[in-house]
Amino acid sequence: DMNDPVKFQYVKDRYDYTSLIDYVIANSFTVCTDWLNYNTGLWRGLNPEGAHQRWGYILWDNDATFDHYINYTGLPSTQADAEPCNPESLTGGSDPQRHIQVLNKLRTNPEVQQYYLSRQADLMYTVFGCENMLNYLDTIEALIDPEMARHAQRWFGTYQEWKNNLEDLREFITQRCELLPELMDDCYQVTGPYQATILVDPPGAGKMQINTLHYEAGQFPVNGHYFGGQQVDLLLHAAAVDTNQYRFDHWSAKNHSFADSSLAAVALDIASADTIVAHFKQLSTPVVELETSAPVCQVNPTVFSNEINVNFFLPEQLPTNLQLYDVVGNLAWQQAISKNSAVIGTNSLKIQLKEQALPPGVYFFTFNAGQFYQTFKLIKI
Repeated sequence: DMNDPVKFQYVKDRYDYTSLIDYVIANSFTVCTDWLNYNTGLWRGLNPEGAHQRWGYILWDNDATFDHYINYTGLPSTQADAEPCNPESLTGGSDPQRHIQVLNKLRTNPEVQQYYLSRQADLMYTVFGCENMLNYLDTIEALIDPEMARHAQRWFGTYQEWKNNLEDLREFITQRCELLPELMDDCYQVTGPYQATILVDPPGAGKMQINTLHYEAGQFPVNGHYFGGQQVDLLLHAAAVDTNQYRFDHWSAKNHSFADSSLAAVALDIASADTIVAHFKQLSTPVVELETSAPVCQVNPTVFSNEINVNFFLPEQLPTNLQLYDVVGNLAWQQAISKNSAVIGTNSLKIQLKEQALPPGVYFFTFNAGQFYQTFKLIKI
């Protein structure tokens, strides 16, 4: 019973189910026809101090892919529109070691089922996405091409035959990676996929795990595609990059609500495209220090809805101009302060932009005090 926490933990301590899932997905997405009954490899480390104590899987002899070679495994279909769930029905001589039986038993646990469906979505838009697959194919072609004429002369076939086979492979991959998302619904009754842009505010303050993938501070915004439905949620787990400088504060989204937006780890039943933001607070704010000899400006949040906070410091009375432009240079808001009206020291300004009805997108906030000029990139959601 994989819903018994004790039994499930016993299995997890000895067997890496995430490795099994990656193994099945890799062979399913590439429509491998010679794997479970011939070329399955597992391993674990025997060193008690080592890092690979649990049983995990390896890819071994995976040349029979993309409808190439003989269907030894007995897949229901070897075409580009083969459903990603096809391997789940393999039994008997197609899976003599019962790896699929283990997978299906583990999937009765909601944690495993969530990971299984999320991992498929994550991989079909990254490793097995059209751009990545075709770029990698081009790289391999460029590497092999200089040798293929001599290879054909030495062994058999012709260079042109190789080029023709390569184009067949390219066409199959192109069809396969485009069809996979819509095939998910046939298998699992999921909804979507929905495109979501996920941001960190302020930029560089945090990192995140989104479903099964990890993103560092410099990788945002993330533009991902995610499935929804009864069996799968969008899992988000944010963490500050430097716990001495920032802490997680809350989540916000344009089209979804959170059961508790203050939790760093949340599950979201995604049902439409959205922009999702992880907001962090600075623990120590070195805003404008009075002893500075030059103007200083800070703007937050960098991902805003209808309000922007501006803190700036003037070492002397200077003519000051604050402006907000859209991405094509149209002026959306401005405030000018004459030299005589300028206040020496720290100034705070709360800018309300609801009446401007700004459309979502990228904006640039400029701060100009005397000869000092500074620009901030903001995102309206």
